[in-house]
Amino acid sequence: MHRLKFFRLILNGIPVVDFSKVDGKERANTLALIDRYCQEWGFFQLINHGISEELLDRVKKVATECYKLERRQVSRIQNQSSC
Repeated sequence: MHRLKFFRLILNGIPVVDFSKVDGKERANTLALIDRYCQEWGFFQLINHGISEELLDRVKKVATECYKLERRQVSRIQNQSSC
């Protein structure tokens, strides 16, 4: 990450997109924000997306477990499915 972006992140926080506005009259503006944040920051926080906390917790748990695996185990798993 470039230094300027890093300092902006510290000062301003992670960019936030309200996904509930993706439909309706604010659609174009919301999509433009997503495009801008992807290009300028490489990431953003998505709120009001409708994904349950339970599913988010499960995804975090699986991701954490994947990072703990040894390289050989990851290769074997990727050949069977995706991690």
